[in-house]
Amino acid sequence: MKYEDFVSLLTTGRFTEEEAPEYCEDANEGELLSHTRRFLTEACGIKDLTNQITSDGIFLKPFARGGFTDIYRSALNNGNQVAIKLRRRRSSGSPYFEYRETIKDAYNWSQIRHRNINELLGFTIFLNAIGLVSYYASNGTIPQYIHNRPSTDRMNLCIQISQGVSYMHSIGMVHGDIKGANVVVMEDGAAKLIDFETCVFERSPWNFEPRDHATLFSARWTAPELIGEGRERTRAFDVYGLAMTILEIASGKIPWSKYSREALVVMATVRGENPDRPSQILDINGDSLWELLLDCWKTEPAERPGAGSVLRLLKALPPNCLGPLETQSKSETTPAPIPSPVHIIRRCMSVQEIASCLIKHGCLDISKTIDEQTFDEVPSFTGGNSDIYHGQLLDSSEVCIKVPRRSWKRSEEAEDRVYTSREIHTWSRCNHPNIVPFLGLIVFRGEIGAVSPYLRNGTLRTFLEQNPGRDRCDLSTQICEGLAYLHSIDLMMSQNNVFISDSGNALIADFGSADISNRGMDFTLFMNRCGYTTRWAARELLKYGILRCKEADVYALGMTILETFTGEVPFKGKRRDHIVKMAILGGEFPNRPLAQIPVNSTHGNQLWKLLCDCWSSKLEERPNADKVLEGVKTITMGGLAPAVQV
Repeated sequence: MKYEDFVSLLTTGRFTEEEAPEYCEDANEGELLSHTRRFLTEACGIKDLTNQITSDGIFLKPFARGGFTDIYRSALNNGNQVAIKLRRRRSSGSPYFEYRETIKDAYNWSQIRHRNINELLGFTIFLNAIGLVSYYASNGTIPQYIHNRPSTDRMNLCIQISQGVSYMHSIGMVHGDIKGANVVVMEDGAAKLIDFETCVFERSPWNFEPRDHATLFSARWTAPELIGEGRERTRAFDVYGLAMTILEIASGKIPWSKYSREALVVMATVRGENPDRPSQILDINGDSLWELLLDCWKTEPAERPGAGSVLRLLKALPPNCLGPLETQSKSETTPAPIPSPVHIIRRCMSVQEIASCLIKHGCLDISKTIDEQTFDEVPSFTGGNSDIYHGQLLDSSEVCIKVPRRSWKRSEEAEDRVYTSREIHTWSRCNHPNIVPFLGLIVFRGEIGAVSPYLRNGTLRTFLEQNPGRDRCDLSTQICEGLAYLHSIDLMMSQNNVFISDSGNALIADFGSADISNRGMDFTLFMNRCGYTTRWAARELLKYGILRCKEADVYALGMTILETFTGEVPFKGKRRDHIVKMAILGGEFPNRPLAQIPVNSTHGNQLWKLLCDCWSSKLEERPNADKVLEGVKTITMGGLAPAVQV
């Protein structure tokens, strides 16, 4: 690609990756790097600092990570400590689009010159890519600074941040992700906004097709219009986030600190609720501040004050409107330490590299124990994005190997491979009698695969069709035992797929959409697949796309218990999934199966109430998995038998 073509694409080419010209797709990365370097210097007026970065001052591991970037620490020749922000590479598509995003980020950032914005000093060639250089903040982010210096003037910090936001709005720029973690404090105590990846600049001369950042938002600081309606980020959106950041600074806690799950935060936000008033916003003196925050959180964006008004009102508040911070527990406070880097599985990695990374994190490689000749050329079963092969180990044990399905699109294959590796890592952390055992990983016919025992009894419904006399209460208890265990290790499923072991016990399976805390490794994909089956999906999954939340698991558990007793799918009378979806969104429950859960029985009403509690539209009213287990244990098949009429 010639430089003139590169400039023409930037200035006139408003197209998506799917619409890109062929010469854009075939662009040489070395040429793109050279063209971007020249364009940033000549067209954008941004300094090339490549020769001013000291080679012995570079730390090759990032000290922080953003939504799409890694941030490294380094130093200039004059000794000034700097941060280098590097956009993470995507394995699919033309690298042109990555350089285009870097140019957009750099140009927008270069237009902001204010004492409360961390200045863009220039760019550098770093790790064969363009890195954006700014001053390193020795005091860390606002949450870290307040944690280490709780007696600091917090109202002054609020005013400084408001000054930065007000300035950005005055030049036609929306930040798009205002929160404490996106504000750093310099050595002299100045608070400065950072992270401009989501910013929108009304006056930009470059006709870029904007990347959709709607799937990337910080729930506790996000206004309802972005969650519920997917609107663009606006000044009013920034004001909402600014108010949440002020609350964060005032209280020393993350917004909505009473909710440990972001799913509950999203639900409360969309319902138009506001956070509770913290004790640090004092009575009388703090009333004006609280009223200001309430105005900033109004559901209708047009009713929120502008950033300039917020700034003026903050400056007019009495100096003693904030009280001292409490002694806080670790769970309540905004995290103080900078997270250490973790291993990352990326789409660009080979199968062997992925396998090696998983093995380092404790996944057992059993490739050498497989009897390859016992597996057919075609899969025995198929799943959503995977194929399952049935065969034997060398010791004649029957097993299944789950691998990502082959695709004619390389980008899809790479994505499926990351999802499979994520499932393998999650599954390998589980060990319970009511979880399908994970035997190990394997490189099978050129793909990463998960190995588990072959279960002759098949799925729950298949087993019940063939064994109608099986104790349904016992099976339900086993399913509850499995989910309670998963929640005890902080693993969320989003759905409950159940198989039956050869001995007739219930086993929870399918960890493709599961998530677990404290992984120790990361994956480069957002969880952008639905991860649920409509008939078992809670309302919040269908409406808001919340994929990982224990309350949604409990909803699905209730549906699975119903399925266990009836042997049928939930909402059997509704044949089409879109009708089921409308029913769930409307708050409808399945019909009570009077034959299996009769009204005139000792335990029938008790069981039905438990299931209805699991399906409550209010997440906070659903029992946890342990409570469901306790309830199910009290139900017996004899207690469900209809009372004999005398």
